[in-house]
Amino acid sequence: QVADIHHIVTLIAPRPFLISTAKDDPQSADAEEIYKKALPVYEKHGIANRLAFYCYPGGEALKLNMRINAYNWLDSWLMPY
Repeated sequence: QVADIHHIVTLIAPRPFLISTAKDDPQSADAEEIYKKALPVYEKHGIANRLAFYCYPGGEALKLNMRINAYNWLDSWLMPY
């Protein structure tokens, strides 16, 4: 292992990054921890609004509301460009 995921996420700053997960998804059980560890770097640069964390109830299925929220988030960052 070369780096922890939260270290990689902090290297993405100042670019926007979305972490989207489901509460019962075993593949992303540490998603909230990754967000909490990366957030201070975004805050230090005054860009905390560019790091987002969405956690939904349920399992791995990508439901309509999850997709719509992800599309809206993407639109908010891609549309200005």
